[in-house]
Amino acid sequence: MSTDIDAVAQRIAELQTTIKQLKVSKSDASAQVDEMKALKATLAAAKKEAEASGTAVDNAAAGQGFVLKTPKGTVDHKPEAALLRKKIFNTLESIFVKYGGSTIDTPVFELREILAGKYGEDSKLIYDLQDQGGELCSLRYDLTVSDYLRITSDRSMVSDH
Repeated sequence: MSTDIDAVAQRIAELQTTIKQLKVSKSDASAQVDEMKALKATLAAAKKEAEASGTAVDNAAAGQGFVLKTPKGTVDHKPEAALLRKKIFNTLESIFVKYGGSTIDTPVFELREILAGKYGEDSKLIYDLQDQGGELCSLRYDLTVSDYLRITSDRSMVSDH
């Protein structure tokens, strides 16, 4: 029984990778998603049956345990890559400063109502966060809102031309 559960869990992991690749390439993944849903139902039933019969089930192997992975759309940079990125950003920043630019640092989230006004209520581009101190916030994926807020709050950045 444990071998069957392991095989199903392995196939689910393979499908997750395939689905992720298909979505990145903007291809249809509906057949793989349907197969994965069916396998997850099979896995749940097999796990329930194994527990009922007193057989121990390895939750991590069965796809039910804690799995370390990066969130969709993100990447962890290894030390070498992080150092290179830092050097590139420092070089760019020094060039901007040399020609009169300045650095600003803005949050990765904005008020939900601001983003909803820009992208529309049902936009797939908005990722909501839990209520933070009474304000509904959402992750933003670009700097447009932050740039607008910075420019409108600092009259020295606005040109009369």
